Amino acid sequence: MKQFFSPLWKSSKNRRKQRKYIANAPIHLRGKFLNAHLSKALIQKYGIRSFRLRSGDKVKVMRGQYSGKTGKIDSVDIKTSKV
Repeated sequence: MKQFFSPLWKSSKNRRKQRKYIANAPIHLRGKFLNAHLSKALIQKYGIRSFRLRSGDKVKVMRGQYSGKTGKIDSVDIKTSKV
């Protein structure tokens, strides 16, 4: 399989191709993968379902060990896709 990023790729049901797309994406596009859903009130206000994550944003953890807790984002690491 080729090891380069193609912006023409739209979607695939194949998980291997999805992972390849994310792994080979350039930095300016990787930041777009780090989105968070907004609350119902904010969806009504802005007319958009999700926003890009930035440091200083207030978020609520929905999954995992810390689900239900709220806090501020200290840093966003785009290379490793971690908040």
